[in-house]
Amino acid sequence: MKISSQSSKFNSKSQAIPAFTLIELILVMTILAILGGAALIDYGRSIQKARLEVSIEQLASLFEDARVRTQTTGTIDMQGKTLTKCWGVKLQEKKNPALIYFNWDEPQKECDLSQEFTDRSLAFANEVQFSGWDSVNSLDKTIKYPPNLPFWILFMPPAGEVNIYKTEGINMVQLSDVEKIVMGINYGGENSPALAKIVTLYPATADFVIAPGPF
Repeated sequence: MKISSQSSKFNSKSQAIPAFTLIELILVMTILAILGGAALIDYGRSIQKARLEVSIEQLASLFEDARVRTQTTGTIDMQGKTLTKCWGVKLQEKKNPALIYFNWDEPQKECDLSQEFTDRSLAFANEVQFSGWDSVNSLDKTIKYPPNLPFWILFMPPAGEVNIYKTEGINMVQLSDVEKIVMGINYGGENSPALAKIVTLYPATADFVIAPGPF
C-alpha cells in the first residue's frame, strides 16, 4: 500500500494591518483633552455651588438659633434674677455672619444697645460673600444701604418679634415700616443664578426665603 502526503502551503505575503495616522491620533487626544477639561470645569462649579448652598443653610440656621434663644433662654445673675437677652444676627460685607446678643432692659422694655456680645461667627468659605442688602417698606419702596456698613436683625423677647437696625454714625438706629429685608450672597463675586442667591427675610413672620440671584 502506498501512502501519499500533501503538504499545506502558506501565503508568505504579509497582510497590511490598519493603523491610525499621526494626525488622527493628535485629533483624538485633542478631543479627549477638551472633554476632560469641560468635565473638570463642571465639577469645580458643582463644588462652588455646594459651598454656597451650605453657607446659606448655615445662615438660615443662625437666624433660627437667634429666634429660639430669644424665646427660651436667659441667664441668672448673682441675685437669682433671670437676665433676658435680645439675640440676633449681625451682617456686613466681607465679614462672617455673627450670632450676637444684647442684654434686655426690663424697665424700658427694649434692648440695651450700649454693649454687644458675640456668641459665635460662621466660618464662611473664603469665596462666599455677603454682597449687600435692601429694605422694602409697606409701599413697596426699596431703600438701598451701603453693604460695607453692618446691620443687625434682632429678635425681641419674649415672643421673638423682629427688629432691624442699621448703622448711623456710631449709633444703631432701628428701621421702621420694614416689610422685608433683601440680602445678596454669592460665590466669588459671581452673578450667575447658580452661584448668586437672594435671601429675603420677612420680619412680621420671620420667614426666610431663598431665590436665585444675582442681587
